[in-house]
Amino acid sequence: MDSERKKGYASEATRGLIKWAFSNSEVTLITAKCLLENIDSSKILTKLNFNEVGRDNEMIHWELQN
Repeated sequence: MDSERKKGYASEATRGLIKWAFSNSEVTLITAKCLLENIDSSKILTKLNFNEVGRDNEMIHWELQN
C-alpha cells in the first residue's frame, strides 16, 4: 500500500533480520541485491551499512560483513 511507504518498516524489518542472522556465529556475511531503478531500496541498504560490491544490467549487489 502506498499509504504505508516511507514509514521505516522496511528498515526496521531488515535491521531485525540482520541482528538475528549475525547472532549466529557462523554467519559472517549477508548479501542483498536490488533493481538498479529501486532507489528506495538502495537508500535503505546504504543506511544499514551495506556496501555496494557490483552491478549488472539489472541489479545492484550488496554485502554486509559482521
